[in-house]
Amino acid sequence: MARAARTDTIRAHNRALVLEEVRLRGPVTRVEIRHRTGLTAAGVAGVVARLVEEGLVREIGRTAGGRGQPATLLDLDPEAGFTVGLHLDRDLISGTIVDLKGDARGTLRSTISLPTPDAAVDLLRETYRSLLASSRATEGRMLGVGLVTVGPLDPERGRVLGPPNFPGWSDVPLRDAVADAIGVPVWLQNNATAAALGEAWYGAGRGARNLLYVYVGLGLGGGVLLNGRLHVGTGRNAGEVGHVPVHAEGRWQPLEDVVSLRALRAAFGDRAERLESATSDEIARHDGLQAWLRSASETLGAVLAGVDNVLDLDAIVIGGRLAPDLAAALVHEVSAVVPRFQMRNRPHAARVVQGLVRDDVAALGAAALPLYEVFSSEP
Repeated sequence: MARAARTDTIRAHNRALVLEEVRLRGPVTRVEIRHRTGLTAAGVAGVVARLVEEGLVREIGRTAGGRGQPATLLDLDPEAGFTVGLHLDRDLISGTIVDLKGDARGTLRSTISLPTPDAAVDLLRETYRSLLASSRATEGRMLGVGLVTVGPLDPERGRVLGPPNFPGWSDVPLRDAVADAIGVPVWLQNNATAAALGEAWYGAGRGARNLLYVYVGLGLGGGVLLNGRLHVGTGRNAGEVGHVPVHAEGRWQPLEDVVSLRALRAAFGDRAERLESATSDEIARHDGLQAWLRSASETLGAVLAGVDNVLDLDAIVIGGRLAPDLAAALVHEVSAVVPRFQMRNRPHAARVVQGLVRDDVAALGAAALPLYEVFSSEP
């Protein structure tokens, strides 16, 4: 029994290794997969044959040029299945439907006022149905739905435990309620953790094995990948960088009270809405906004450097709901601060980059959740 279990574990591990290589580098040859994974030629051939039989991988032609027999190219079959990602925040619901290669087939975004849990389920069901109707996907090929919102959460039980600024949301069984409403399996996760997965698979952190994603929204969230795997922690709520205590403006407070859309609005009041969508030229001419960015970045950069000193990251990706020019300005300021606090003479220091995906990054990461365990291999 032990030997059989070990054999099954090895097969599942090898399958995930090959799938991950095809996802990251396809079109790719069997020889390239063998060189990158360390599996034997026979091992790769066996796994590929099963994946082709399952319809997940397809042969799409042969290499051109070079010596000898042209090699067969392998890639994911995008039509083999679809997933939906749904993102619920206090003031918006966004959704995306993607094919097996992660290409979006439809997106939706709706501004809302914080709904009750029952009303949220209705809105999420309507968004899911609208995404199906707007795409060529069918429910028969729907692999699952990723659902993300702000923490704290209990993803294992599928419950929302009472996020700040979500009055009336205490121990809400959101995952099961949405699954019952739409009739397909649902995975629940923190929105920033899902956004980290979205950036690592499809965005600015693509290919990074060790990554911190910072999600700037109404609050400030974070997600962590270590050795290519989501790090969720003992309580499955790791990455809450917004709740790191910092000393700013003469007092101790959570980092998200210093760096977030809510912090920007507190600083500028009625002027904040215009500043949130400011162009790079407008930002450069606005002394008050420049001062806010420098102050916020000084605090944020010190915290991010501390995280890098502890975890030894490949990259720190800053994204979320900031408009592109404002996000670029924040990343520029933070990039100048972080090196001052990173440990000297290390062989590597994390780079700070701007997220490539904006409003839908959490929904895109959510759509990856049903595929995460299949495509990601253990280190």
